Amino acid sequence: KNVIMASTEGGVEIEKVAAETPEKIIKEWIDPNIGLQPFQIRRLAFGLGLEGEVFKNFVPFIKTLYKAYEESDASLIEINPMAILNDKKIVALDAKMTLDDNAMFRHKDYPELRDTNEEDPLEVEASKYNLNYVKLDGNVGCMVNGAGLAMATMLVNIFGGIVRCDRVAGGIIEAAKNIHIAVPVVVRLAGTNADIAKKMLDESGLNIISAEGFKDAAEKITQVLNN
Repeated sequence: KNVIMASTEGGVEIEKVAAETPEKIIKEWIDPNIGLQPFQIRRLAFGLGLEGEVFKNFVPFIKTLYKAYEESDASLIEINPMAILNDKKIVALDAKMTLDDNAMFRHKDYPELRDTNEEDPLEVEASKYNLNYVKLDGNVGCMVNGAGLAMATMLVNIFGGIVRCDRVAGGIIEAAKNIHIAVPVVVRLAGTNADIAKKMLDESGLNIISAEGFKDAAEKITQVLNN
């Protein structure tokens, strides 16, 4: 479900409010079958302590905001801060939008809005090949074929459901041959042809370590780092 979060703590990052004063965050979950309901907008307004003319102006403001969110296929619209003017009108003093690139086919004008100067050069390069690359801090990289695997591990971790593990292993070996890799690479593959893939990695003669599972992979990472 989509959720609208509101707080009286304007100008402060919502993560900071959530960590320090979670009771100051109001949430309304929207049922996709029926959409945003008037009573939910009223609850948000009451939670923010709005009344009178400001309350009346808040209702169309939120309705329009949610309409824009849905019609633009956004994954996030953040207004921070929202301001009440002297004439009781409500305006967004600042806003941030994140557009879902999976909906790009419905919005042919979106590519024209892209400013690659505002993006990480490595992420821009990866996007040319339809790869999702996220620059992280630290000294451990993660290559995965699913968001869940990405959150569960910090090594090469591929689930061979649709993707064959031997194809992945072949790609890793070719990359390792063409690129100078100065650090050990631990690879855990599970699924279709995982046994063949493990044999390929073990016999490659490269600094690639195959692992049987998470525990085995973690122990092997610890071992090579200690060495």
